[in-house]
Amino acid sequence: GDQIEHVKVVVMAEDTAAPTPAKSTAPDISGMYSLKVDNIAYRVDVGRVREMFAAHGEIGDVYMPRDRTTGNSRGFAFVRFIDKNEAEDAIKAMN
Repeated sequence: GDQIEHVKVVVMAEDTAAPTPAKSTAPDISGMYSLKVDNIAYRVDVGRVREMFAAHGEIGDVYMPRDRTTGNSRGFAFVRFIDKNEAEDAIKAMN
């Protein structure tokens, strides 16, 4: 099924990217805390990942790479939290 209860958060890093240019469609993630989440089922969508992590704090962005051919998830995602403590709480809760 679409269960993601076995996800593993593998790394947290502070995003230090340059501010996003005004014309870009990418979100401004500077200063956010990124969690790389592995073992996501292929049919799970971004909304479900966001919903799962939102219980732990304010999420600034969720990015889930997709297979270009099938459109399915590639099995991992990046969840970006606004607050470092909330990101750390999510790691503890998910692992």
